[in-house]
Amino acid sequence: MKIKVCKPFWSYDVQKTEEWLSSMSEKGHELIELNRLTRYFIFQQGEQRKRLYKIGFDKVQKKSLSSFLSHNGWAMVLQSGNWYVAANDKPSNEIESYPVRENIIKHNKKIMYLFGSIFIYLTVIVLFYLLIGFVLSSKVQFGFVKSPLWIISFLSAGMGIMLWALSFYSITKIKGSNKRLLGESNHSLESNDSLESNDSLESRQEEERPSREEIKQLRRSGQIVVKRKYAWTYAPDKLEKWLETMEENGLHLYYVGKTGATFYFKKGTPRKVSYCAVYQNYIDEAYYTFHKEAGWKQIYFTPFNFQIWTLWSHEYAIGEEPPHIYSDKSNQLKHAKRIAATYSCISIPIVVVHLLKIGEYSQLLHIQNFDLSQMIQLLLGILVIFIFGSLTIRTWLYYRRIRSL
Repeated sequence: MKIKVCKPFWSYDVQKTEEWLSSMSEKGHELIELNRLTRYFIFQQGEQRKRLYKIGFDKVQKKSLSSFLSHNGWAMVLQSGNWYVAANDKPSNEIESYPVRENIIKHNKKIMYLFGSIFIYLTVIVLFYLLIGFVLSSKVQFGFVKSPLWIISFLSAGMGIMLWALSFYSITKIKGSNKRLLGESNHSLESNDSLESNDSLESRQEEERPSREEIKQLRRSGQIVVKRKYAWTYAPDKLEKWLETMEENGLHLYYVGKTGATFYFKKGTPRKVSYCAVYQNYIDEAYYTFHKEAGWKQIYFTPFNFQIWTLWSHEYAIGEEPPHIYSDKSNQLKHAKRIAATYSCISIPIVVVHLLKIGEYSQLLHIQNFDLSQMIQLLLGILVIFIFGSLTIRTWLYYRRIRSL
């Protein structure tokens, strides 16, 4: 006898799914198949037993687990696309190794980026129309016009609300799940004495951040110079070069504002400092420790969930070779390509939607004259296309510069 259970959002929280699979095994339901498209788990009746399940994600599909995991009692139960489910009949206190979670975190991050861009876009669009309606309410008389296609308007609005709610749910669910997975990974590393501390990068940065009073006092005494750099994440190599030039001119980077756009420099003597802006898919404490031991200092860490940027610095003597985090060009090129691809996935859908809207307006122009609200919408649509289009082009120009090095 087979049992089918639908779990639409099982991949958003794999730890909860694993616990559920273990509870099903205790009831005598043995997992035999997973349909990724229909989101169905298929079980067959078997013997009741305690079993630990772990879900993994790997683009390189393998028919079996590594020998290291196999020796620890893990066995491949099934594989569906890039997803696989492994099981272990040993008690948890006897298991020394577990399947890695890094690829799941990366995969879920991509989904969160997608829904994040949809959520931001829908929210901005709604706020924009509310603002336009509020501004024009005193100048334009609004009313409802009967139309045989009214049902399309209601269906579109309903679908928009459902998509907004799905985006919000996906973002919050994946964010919490990834945080727990990272905690699980860091706990595993700490148990092997691989990390010195379990403090997060965010809390560490809060401890090192100077107080407002200290900054105000330094500004009043003329020791601080404030500069601003907006949208530097779309061309991080230019930011690195700019910071290195400022150091050579005797302006030492003292502090970066929370948003990452304001840079505070302290006046001093010229020195040689190498900077590197690194984009990551997730927070990795081991990564921080590795660079810290290599002499790099973390200057800034983004507080945002959709994009994790870390700014590193490394002082060196005159005449020495400048240190680099990416000593291998292939890794540097891969990093640049990931940045360009990530921002393109966010910007291109927004550009395409506004291009389609402008196409609709051009068709209406042949039928009727534009009123003030339609003209404002058209101009703002062109502005959105220009902003997001130019930012996307900047990322690919950055990739091109790295490739030509």
